[in-house]
Amino acid sequence: MPSTTRSSVWSTAGYASLSFDFWRDFTLDGGGRYNWEQKEMDFLLTNTAGTFPDDPNETWSQPTGTVRLTYRFREDTHVYWKYTRGWKPGTFNATSSTVQDPLTGIPHANIAIADPETIDAYETGVRGGWFEGRLGLDLSVFYYNYHDYQLFTAQQFAGGQPEFVILNADQAEVYGAELDAVLRPWLGAFLNVRFGWPESQFLDFVQLQQDIILVGNEQVTVNRELNNTGNPLLNSPKFKVSLTAEQTLPLGRWGALTARYDGVWTDTTFYDA
Repeated sequence: MPSTTRSSVWSTAGYASLSFDFWRDFTLDGGGRYNWEQKEMDFLLTNTAGTFPDDPNETWSQPTGTVRLTYRFREDTHVYWKYTRGWKPGTFNATSSTVQDPLTGIPHANIAIADPETIDAYETGVRGGWFEGRLGLDLSVFYYNYHDYQLFTAQQFAGGQPEFVILNADQAEVYGAELDAVLRPWLGAFLNVRFGWPESQFLDFVQLQQDIILVGNEQVTVNRELNNTGNPLLNSPKFKVSLTAEQTLPLGRWGALTARYDGVWTDTTFYDA
C-alpha cells in the first residue's frame, strides 16, 4: 500500500508584455514569462515484499511567450499571425509497483517522473463584424508541435496491477482550423455556428508494458513495446460542430419569451493511445 507522508510544490513566475502600433494599420504585441517550479515528496510503499521509501525532488524552469502581428484592413476587419511558446512542468507518479535497480538488482518504489512538456504553436486567422454587428466571423488555422507531450494513460509493471499515470510521448502534433460565425438576421434572432477540425497524431510514442510469464517452472519478466506512433491524440475528435439558435419575442410589460436550441455533433473520439 503506497502512502505519502509529505509533499510540496513551490512555483514562481515573472511576466512582461508590450504592445505598439507601427505604420497606420499594424500592431505588434506580445509578452514573455519566466516559469520556475520545484516539487518534492516523501513516499513510502509497503507491500508483501517489504517497505520501500523514496523522496523524489525535482526543479524545472523554462521561458515562455507570445508574439502577435495584427493588420487591420478597416475598423471592423483584421487578420493576425501569432506564435506561442508554451510549457508545462513535470510531475511525479506515485505508483504501488516496484522496479529493480539495473545495477544492484535491489527493488525500490516506482516513482515514474514525467518530464516537462513544451509546445510551439503557430496560428493565423481573420476576425470581423459587418452590417452593424449583424454578421460576425472568426476563422483561424493552426499548427501545434509538442515535445515530451504529457498524457494520462494506463501502465503496468511486472508484479503490479494496471495503474493510471502521466507519461511522455516524445513528439506529437496537432493542426487544423476553427470557425465561429454569428448571425443576427432580424430583431431578437440569434444564430451561432461553431466548427472545429483538429488533425492530431503521435509522431514518436512507444510505450513499455511488462508481463510475467512461466517458462517451465520459472517466472520470466517480458517487456512489451506498444507502438502508438501515428495514432491520434486522446480526446481529439477529427470534427466537431455545434449550433445555437435563439429567438426572443417581447411581451411588453410581461418581459420577453425566448426559445433556444442547442445542438452538438462530435466525431469519433479516442480515450486510449
